[in-house]
Amino acid sequence: MIKNCHRGQGIGRLLVNASLEIAKNLGFQSMQFNMVLSQNLIAMKLYEKLGFKIVGTIPQAIKNPDGSFQDGYILFRMLNN
Repeated sequence: MIKNCHRGQGIGRLLVNASLEIAKNLGFQSMQFNMVLSQNLIAMKLYEKLGFKIVGTIPQAIKNPDGSFQDGYILFRMLNN
């Protein structure tokens, strides 16, 4: 997770791309992120641009400070993309 004060500098993209490259070099065929929060629209946009798809939803995964809930997404992509 990237702190708000560091967003917009390409750090998230760098971290995701590095993890994809490391996984590929280790022989993995795919990558899965198990918990991306549905209200994290900036992260979701980045993952979509990098080829990830939502393959599952964890309903009401966390409780927000205001008492509402948000879902968690399971994201997946093949590494040969």
